[in-house]
Amino acid sequence: VPLAPVSRDFLSGARDRYRGASFAAHAGPMEYDRQVLREFSWGGWFWDPYRSMGMPRLQDLGMRPLYPIQLALVRVLPTMEAWHWNHLLHVLLKTAGLVLLCGALGWPFWVVVVASAGAMLAEGSLAQFTDTTMLLSAAWLPLQLWLTLKAARRPGFTGWDGAWAAVLAMRVLSFHPQYGAYYEILVML
Repeated sequence: VPLAPVSRDFLSGARDRYRGASFAAHAGPMEYDRQVLREFSWGGWFWDPYRSMGMPRLQDLGMRPLYPIQLALVRVLPTMEAWHWNHLLHVLLKTAGLVLLCGALGWPFWVVVVASAGAMLAEGSLAQFTDTTMLLSAAWLPLQLWLTLKAARRPGFTGWDGAWAAVLAMRVLSFHPQYGAYYEILVML
């Protein structure tokens, strides 16, 4: 990750952008979450009237203030700082999940490091820095796949199954429906 200029800028908070796309262009939903937390209403909790001229869209379900991590961040930090930490935490989550998953598959440590670094430096992964719904959709997936392996190797319902359910809940609360559907196919396989 430190080898890629965009990753260095992202981790240091210098730019928070990839290919000229600014995080500020996508920070609206988190600012709206801050507004809903400050002036609560049930209608505001489930619907953002500032998007799509107030018309309901399925895509917006993944952007409502239901995701605990974003709610906690906007509660304690200014919106743009919360936006940066939201992305940083999810990049680290995805990296940790990749390392755990590759290790559980029995790969040698050096292969785990090279594969995880390669995945994080891939074009598609860097492009996620411009869109929080893409990043959050993918962040929980490696961890869930790792927990799937752990749970499948134990008889009956165990703590691994409970952890799998908790990670699934976090992934569902954070994902964009379109990307979530793609990843559900991968989890089922």
